[in-house]
Amino acid sequence: MFTVGNECGYLPREEAIKNTMMRCVDYVDMVDKLAESMGKNDFLILGNDWQSTSVKKRSRDIEESIRKLASKVNQNGAIFILLDDVPDVGNPINSLKKWYRPFGSREISKEEVDRDQVKLDNIGSRLAQDFNNAFYLSLRNELCNPELCSVKLNGKMIYFNQGHLTVEASESLSGKILEFINNISF
Repeated sequence: MFTVGNECGYLPREEAIKNTMMRCVDYVDMVDKLAESMGKNDFLILGNDWQSTSVKKRSRDIEESIRKLASKVNQNGAIFILLDDVPDVGNPINSLKKWYRPFGSREISKEEVDRDQVKLDNIGSRLAQDFNNAFYLSLRNELCNPELCSVKLNGKMIYFNQGHLTVEASESLSGKILEFINNISF
């Protein structure tokens, strides 16, 4: 598993080069190298930050970049899975209930989250249509109830900070991801 710092992720290479402080291009190169070395029955799962402030959401070439990555993975018979993003409910640290902060949980409508991620959903749908071994997996239904997305689920905080899930929330999603992988026919 590879992870990366602020404002990085799998970006178009030209945009990754511009972020010299976080050396985003190193991450892009590492993922590309991994994709090229994959074989049959390997999986590459790509999560994508799609927050309103995200460089990736504003990128003109993000879909082309993701498609090139999926193509590299598929050429070797490996499986590519694009994940949707976690709902942008704000920074949970600011939502924690304290004596000086009497509110407890920020919520936004699931409908708003769905609208915010429609471009990513469309990229994922086209990817799954155009490549034999490419899939789009939406996890937002696991993180939200049918009407609302919140920093809490079943009374537990599910965000470590904005855009990053707690260990417990990640572990609860692992079953959904494993079930999805097990349903892919080779």
